[in-house]
Amino acid sequence: MAKVFLGLGSNIGNREASIDEAVQKLGSNERIRIIESTDNAETEPVDYLEQPMFINRIVVVETEYPPEDLLKVIKKIESDMGRVRTLPKGPRNIDIDIILYDDIIHKSEILEIPHPAMRERAFILDQLAVIDESITDPVTGLTVRELINELDKKH
Repeated sequence: MAKVFLGLGSNIGNREASIDEAVQKLGSNERIRIIESTDNAETEPVDYLEQPMFINRIVVVETEYPPEDLLKVIKKIESDMGRVRTLPKGPRNIDIDIILYDDIIHKSEILEIPHPAMRERAFILDQLAVIDESITDPVTGLTVRELINELDKKH
């Protein structure tokens, strides 16, 4: 079983309910077991700034799915929940990203693990730190605490 950190976000509609529904749908899959979750955190948008505030959460799961199969499951959940991609990085009722998958480094046309923006997004690092500051980024070898310190130096 792989240990996977998923980032969930929502900034339109009932944000909390959307996050809760996505977690429920993940947990109802017999090949995904939720083992831990952070609390919801309200965060400002990044990249495309002209949109509402987000609710974000990190959910830790164990799964038998290989990375790209897990991505298909996630995209189906987003689709079933009515996600429509109209504007890159724009408003969305649900977004589920694979942040870390065990300690693998994976890059294909459809998926990059660790999530390519993980090191630059304080809201992801802060929530990972709530779970365990010693989680290590397989690309840099740095812990979440060290990545937060590096990000703080840049800002």
